[in-house]
Amino acid sequence: MFSSLEWSSKQAATGVLLSALIVWILYNVRQILFNVYFHPLSRFPAPRAAAATKLWKAYIECINQESFCHKLEKLHAQYGMLISAVMYLSSVREPFAKAQHPLIKLNWRLYQYGQSR
Repeated sequence: MFSSLEWSSKQAATGVLLSALIVWILYNVRQILFNVYFHPLSRFPAPRAAAATKLWKAYIECINQESFCHKLEKLHAQYGMLISAVMYLSSVREPFAKAQHPLIKLNWRLYQYGQSR
């Protein structure tokens, strides 16, 4: 009568691993969507891959065999003096731009007083 409800330990382990994989995929999709659309640095111009994940920098350096410094120069030429280079990193071409941009001023003040990481 209950034979159809009995699970073997192999089926239970498969179910747990599959559930963990689904949760991991959903978490990463949520993190990518947050970084691209809702993160404070998402307002800065940048390639979407750079805003989504830190792996973009590894892709540039390891797979494309291109220096990240040279890539930053190309991005500054394409997007302007202030860009979001990697997920949690902004890049400023001209030091004077840092003093003028309101988002940078706010982040710098928070960093000075220990409010930001």
